Amino acid sequence: MPRAGDPYTGRVPLMFNADITCSRCRPAKVMESGYDFYRNGQNDDVIFVWSGGGWLESNFGRLRYKQDDYIVIPRGTIYRLVPDDIAKEDYLILESAHPVRLPARYLHPEGQIRLGAPYGERDFHGPTEIIAEDKDGDFAILVKDRGSRFTRNIMGAHPFDVVGWDGYLYPFTFNANDFEPITGTFHLPPPIHQTFEIKGYVICTFAPRYLDLHPEAIKVPWAHDNTEADEVLFYVRGNFGSRKGVEPGSFTLHPQGIPHGPHPGTTLKSFEHKRTEELAVMFDTQFPLELTEQALAMDDPNYPLSWLG
Repeated sequence: MPRAGDPYTGRVPLMFNADITCSRCRPAKVMESGYDFYRNGQNDDVIFVWSGGGWLESNFGRLRYKQDDYIVIPRGTIYRLVPDDIAKEDYLILESAHPVRLPARYLHPEGQIRLGAPYGERDFHGPTEIIAEDKDGDFAILVKDRGSRFTRNIMGAHPFDVVGWDGYLYPFTFNANDFEPITGTFHLPPPIHQTFEIKGYVICTFAPRYLDLHPEAIKVPWAHDNTEADEVLFYVRGNFGSRKGVEPGSFTLHPQGIPHGPHPGTTLKSFEHKRTEELAVMFDTQFPLELTEQALAMDDPNYPLSWLG
């Protein structure tokens, strides 16, 4: 996918339903002319940083981000990404029609993260530095709403003129490498990898981990058909033991009800491995995903042939 646009206008939608829009973004510039800030007025933004790093600046302050971070930005936040090097920026973006939350089973009734969850409070990072820009002038905000409608909103004062804030809704980062995988004597199902919970879909992180411990364990997923969810895998990096024909940056879409599983030859080969260094982001949707024309144009016609063994 060629570089184009900025981190907001350069988003290329690939698949969507009423709950989620999945896009890739490989920006060519920090920001297009005509506006200074961006605001998603309808959806929460989840930006997975495939490569790059820099600062998220918002009306909540400054927040550092780096490679393999999930950046979760609540709807209505006025923000801009300030990359260290725009040529290295590369994102997976999931726009969520409903709030992004931690799975309920990871939380105590009082709201704290339970011991035994795959992460703790210390792994989540919010803004640490108030910007407090007290300036008058014309400041343009590109506002997105109604799915794809853009409006340019001109403010008479800098939108970051905030001297302090209080509350529990703000942008934060979580790095995929801080996810603590759970392993067992045999292959455990994908819910153990769940990272975020959104009405209509979930986000999971397949992080580097030790594989199943039983000496006769088959260390790749069994054949299955996810009858209640479309399943999408975004391959970040590493060697994917159950897959052939994919590389870092690939997507695979497994529509609900269609059987799928390990590629031919990977099951027996899995016995010799004790650990995997793969990193992948998976999202499962309750309702079927539609593919865009841009996604269909990027389809790999050779991928089905990888199943011939």
